[in-house]
Amino acid sequence: MIGGWSMGGTVAHDVAVELHGRGVRVGGVIMIDSTTPDRIRRIAGLAPGEVDAEVALRYLRSVQAFAGGGSRTDSVDESPETSVRRGMAEAADPAARGDVLAAQLRAAGLAATDARRRLEVFTSHLAGLAEHHARSLEGTDVPVLLLRADETSPVNSGVGMGVDDAAGSEDLGWGTALGSGARVLGVDAHHYSVLRNPAVGQIGSAIREFLADLGGSDTAGADTSGIEMAGAAADERGAGR
Repeated sequence: MIGGWSMGGTVAHDVAVELHGRGVRVGGVIMIDSTTPDRIRRIAGLAPGEVDAEVALRYLRSVQAFAGGGSRTDSVDESPETSVRRGMAEAADPAARGDVLAAQLRAAGLAATDARRRLEVFTSHLAGLAEHHARSLEGTDVPVLLLRADETSPVNSGVGMGVDDAAGSEDLGWGTALGSGARVLGVDAHHYSVLRNPAVGQIGSAIREFLADLGGSDTAGADTSGIEMAGAAADERGAGR
């Protein structure tokens, strides 16, 4: 059983395709608000320093939203967006860019450790997803559960990084790539709140039902806490995408 949230679900799907192609049985795939990578776009039309600033802002917004917070509340002379854009334009190297992000994370009350490395990983994730094209599970016997966040995200919505970029699509744009037997369910949450209460209760129930249908009634009360999730860690450091 392979699963993940956001980019993690995309990774899980591709791993399942690869394993099945090698003759390895895949018990199932669980994808939590994972938009097809075919809807993800590279940031275009900006100068290099402006791209760095845009990526940093997307990361900052992601972490704040995942942690359940809004914008920074301390008294400042300029907005976080202005500070990041100015700081990234002045930054001479990756270390300086990391310092700009770390300052904003601290101002928002969030962990700022390894900010440079986290920004580099996030940048790499976005670039990789923009280049990735979904392979298909059509014609396989791999069961798929796709859990879709039905509320619009307060940040990063529809900007081409996989958050609300397939709004209006029941299967988040995957189509036949999920396989003909895929189960798709909506969850009352947005992309960044889907793993918090009360939505996580909906997800737990859906996963238990999915496992029960696969393995028989003896799994109906199974503990789902040990299911391995692929991709970015679901915490304020990873923030998915």
